[in-house]
Amino acid sequence: MVHHNPGEQLFETKFNDPGVLKQWGYNGQVIKAFPQTALTYEAFDPALVPKGSPERDWADTYGKFVDERFAAAKAAGLRRRWRNERQSR
Repeated sequence: MVHHNPGEQLFETKFNDPGVLKQWGYNGQVIKAFPQTALTYEAFDPALVPKGSPERDWADTYGKFVDERFAAAKAAGLRRRWRNERQSR
């Protein structure tokens, strides 16, 4: 699991690559993300984070980034796991 420092550039490491993890025999990838920060509350009140604002642009970009990470793990055949997800045994 790679822990990026908030506000800093992401670490460049092969441990972020789901294809490499799959090749090494792993069956899951822990994705440390904060999707709640990409909420726009559009359905509640579109004026809270209006389209075209810097905040909305950031939220939209980050939301796409999180979606892409999940899609890459799924495409590699890995199970996506949240950092705080409890494992049932």
